[in-house]
Amino acid sequence: MRNALIIGLVVVLAALAIYQNQAASSGPVEERPEVGFLAPSFVLTSLDGKDQVALSDLKGKPVFINFWASWCGPCKVEMPIIQEAYNKYKDDVHFVMLNIVQGDPVENVEAYLKENKFTFPIVRDNIIKENNSVAFEASDKYQVISIPTTYFVDHNGIVAKKHPGIFTSMEQLEPELDKLIKLANK
Repeated sequence: MRNALIIGLVVVLAALAIYQNQAASSGPVEERPEVGFLAPSFVLTSLDGKDQVALSDLKGKPVFINFWASWCGPCKVEMPIIQEAYNKYKDDVHFVMLNIVQGDPVENVEAYLKENKFTFPIVRDNIIKENNSVAFEASDKYQVISIPTTYFVDHNGIVAKKHPGIFTSMEQLEPELDKLIKLANK
């Protein structure tokens, strides 16, 4: 009887250890715009309306998500820096420049991009109308309250860092991108 009890206890402890190991290795499953959680999913349309970008399709490489608008002064300060980063890192990092549509007509965005020769890909936030209210698919999910705001998402879709505010230099932006690339190449 005593041996059976000990064997039963060992089996239960082994099963518990296996369960905990599997839970830890599967990673986070909850979507939250916070470090250590899955980045909230979205499917957004390119500025020209021809393509759709789904965050879930970008796994395997780090993702740089920047919320901005063409009327935003601080956004204008960091856009040349982001263009420089895009030119350098576009093969190793997905860049998702997410235009927040509110108060930013497509014509204004296109003119701004053309005038400044920005070549990074642009997507527009989707407007969701429900019960006489308006919501925005990505901006609301990411709880963006000011722009610019940037999220760094690792190659597994996990939020690695949130950066509210502007990047003022490549020296400020590069280390964050380098960390993500290094992590992806382990």
